[in-house]
Amino acid sequence: MVFTGRGGGGGGIRRNTGRKVMRGAEDSSRKRKDIQDQSRPSDKPIIDESAADIDDDDNENDGIDAYKALLTLFKSDEPQNKKRRTGLKRNESVNIYSKTRKVEKESDNEDAAEDDIDNVEGFDGNISDDIESGTEIEDDEDDLDDAEESGEIQISDDDNEGDIRDPFEWHFSAPDPVTISKAVAAASSASGWKKPTKYKKTTSLGDRSMITLPNVEEPSILTSENPLTVKSLKSLKIKYRLEAPFQRVNPTLSRLQADIAGPMFAYQDILFPSRSLENEVELQNLYAAHAVNHIYKTRDRILKNNSKLASASEDHNLELRDQGFTRPKVLVLLPTRNAAYEFVNKVAEISGLNQSENRKRFKEAFYDDAVPPETKPDDFRRIFAGNSNDLFCLGVKFTRQALKLYSSFYSSDLIIASPLGLRLIIGNKEDEKRKKRDYDFLSSIEITIVDQADVLQMQTWENVSHIFKHMNLIPRESHGCDFSRVRNWYLEENSKYLRQTIILSQYATPEMNSCISKQCYNISGKLRIRPTYTGSMATIGMRIRQTFTRIYVPEHTQDPDLRFKHFTSVVLPAVQRGSSYEGTLIFTPSYMDFVRLRNYMDDNNQSCNCISEYSPVSEVARSRSFFATGRTKMMLYTERLHHFRRYEIKGVRQVIMYGVPENPKFYQEIVRNLVRTVVEANVDPEMLRVRIIYSKWDSAKLERIVGTNRVGPLIQGNGDAYEFH
Repeated sequence: MVFTGRGGGGGGIRRNTGRKVMRGAEDSSRKRKDIQDQSRPSDKPIIDESAADIDDDDNENDGIDAYKALLTLFKSDEPQNKKRRTGLKRNESVNIYSKTRKVEKESDNEDAAEDDIDNVEGFDGNISDDIESGTEIEDDEDDLDDAEESGEIQISDDDNEGDIRDPFEWHFSAPDPVTISKAVAAASSASGWKKPTKYKKTTSLGDRSMITLPNVEEPSILTSENPLTVKSLKSLKIKYRLEAPFQRVNPTLSRLQADIAGPMFAYQDILFPSRSLENEVELQNLYAAHAVNHIYKTRDRILKNNSKLASASEDHNLELRDQGFTRPKVLVLLPTRNAAYEFVNKVAEISGLNQSENRKRFKEAFYDDAVPPETKPDDFRRIFAGNSNDLFCLGVKFTRQALKLYSSFYSSDLIIASPLGLRLIIGNKEDEKRKKRDYDFLSSIEITIVDQADVLQMQTWENVSHIFKHMNLIPRESHGCDFSRVRNWYLEENSKYLRQTIILSQYATPEMNSCISKQCYNISGKLRIRPTYTGSMATIGMRIRQTFTRIYVPEHTQDPDLRFKHFTSVVLPAVQRGSSYEGTLIFTPSYMDFVRLRNYMDDNNQSCNCISEYSPVSEVARSRSFFATGRTKMMLYTERLHHFRRYEIKGVRQVIMYGVPENPKFYQEIVRNLVRTVVEANVDPEMLRVRIIYSKWDSAKLERIVGTNRVGPLIQGNGDAYEFH
């Protein structure tokens, strides 16, 4: 894997595809690149396409072997099992693994993979460093001693221990084992879930939101629609010492916060596709408080139980199960270092901690005062403000008085990562020989927050999916775990059924819906927010003729072939039969479709420039210039290139959308290139046109463009062409 320099408004890493000769006006007989290069952003590090997802069968076998090892451990009478202290140090831990790893000479590719991991900010090569971990345990003991002396940790603290109204109690600390057993049995298969029902609470989340619950005969508070009614901050049962810091950051709960706090603090899965520039601060304040609250309750419970065990050292019958296999409990996935920098600052404010270790190093690595040009759209300026590097994985540990940044992953409470950075650390099945490959620190994640999921989608959603496949697995090594303190539902491999997942995005995509449906198993339910859209086409600013043409596609898998056939046999010939098709911009959302169309244009010697997220800047500049001056009549342009660059394209007289864009703002921005032509070239708007090709599988994307009220007729109507002005 090769990294080139970063920079520019889109974040910086670019890949030279070697396609330097212009198409259309010049020779087009050379070989094309294969479709294997698809799904890689232009300014993000490239992962080899051969890095396939880990084999599911091997995963299952690894889990079974580890579980058998755990059962063997519990049946044994070794004295280590009855060891009672504030935690086992590394040299005291019970090692249930007898296999020794063979040290083999690594290949050049493996060495390159190691180098890539070393480029991940926050990864220092000591994911599981024994010395540091031992120091961290001693620090915990010091925290306990100091807290007891100061009176901050007492046997009856303010964490609502035993309060059945506290979601932390009935979801994580002391869930009913019978309920878990029934709910897990239901949630383990697709048929075990009830049909989605309308979310009953009338809120600012709209009246179209749906919730899905496991199909159990007698629902309990753990499997109810929404057991929390949020009237004030106190009704959320947050830690007392969080109330004042949170109110300084967020004096009052907004209507949106009050409505979404119920399911969020009740540990239900949430897909929220209405994130915007206007509400991003409200949402981040809330989920940061939720994450810190969960970490505080978890850590305080462990410290208090440590104290109980120390006081009752002779009572070997005292059993306190209060933790998972490893320490990290919250995972937050973010697209850029700037987003991580802002989130860490928010966590520091809300936590009420006055000190942050390694703050200088953190700022140097994550902060940048770069600001995108004012000519770019507001959302682009927000996404790519500051340090837009997307290669990081940061561990954060909470101590009594400070945040420790850059803590080793196994000593951290919170992991903040980009999908790419974490993917490189997790590795792939074929990377087993690589020493630095690890994902055991994800075995006990209880809250996963995916913010700006729409941006992560443009980077590559495959990395997000890969991470979800490696969460909540039985760890391959013990990592100093005191198994006598591990909660039973961890030992029974049910932790994924209690993990909460929160996905925040500007819009929902099939990949996000699939993640919630197939990679999230939360027995407390899954809430999908469904906004009502007015449609982005309503804000173009000029009456432009827009024709939506529906193609018949019986099965989703047939869409690429039938769409290509319709374009090459119907749309393109119709365009070229006109008196002049100069200034035709062809917009394609998929890189695979781009490659197919590019090859077709080359094979048929069409006057067409083709630029994508992989095109060198110089080639993009030449293509835009040739298109604007009419030297080439058509230009093929991808959605991801637009995401990373947001070009305003001159000379556009006709737009053909080969597919519907995911981002409704992109539709608006692409069509406004026609408005620019009207203003700058004094062209009659009646001479300009937009053609959109869609199928019934594009209904969600289409709804965001034409509006909720109009999408029904376009999908189910008798006609196959609909025109708007």
